[in-house]
Amino acid sequence: MSTRSDVGIACKPKIQEQIDILFPWIKEAADDMTFNDEGTLYHITDIKWYEMDGGDVERFYKWLKTQNHDDFIVVEACHDYPSTESSSGDLGSWTENPWNVRKAVHVSIKFNEI
Repeated sequence: MSTRSDVGIACKPKIQEQIDILFPWIKEAADDMTFNDEGTLYHITDIKWYEMDGGDVERFYKWLKTQNHDDFIVVEACHDYPSTESSSGDLGSWTENPWNVRKAVHVSIKFNEI
């Protein structure tokens, strides 16, 4: 069994251009992409997203760590482990991005009425 996440990657144009060249799998995996003059938002759902996988995701994070953190934000939402403390997949500081990409944690109790 594996854990799957939804991932939002918002980035300014200079980062987006490099992502499309260096990491074309991100564009291919994106379920939705939104563009505007300020940048691009990649939204990927239900993906195995492990920052320390020894593969594509790990290489992507290593590269991102060499970039200006004000030029991007990555938010990972793992349904199995939703608390903000459990996700090391969040990276970057472009918090005033045009899409307002951020983590939202929701908890509820469900039950069948008798």
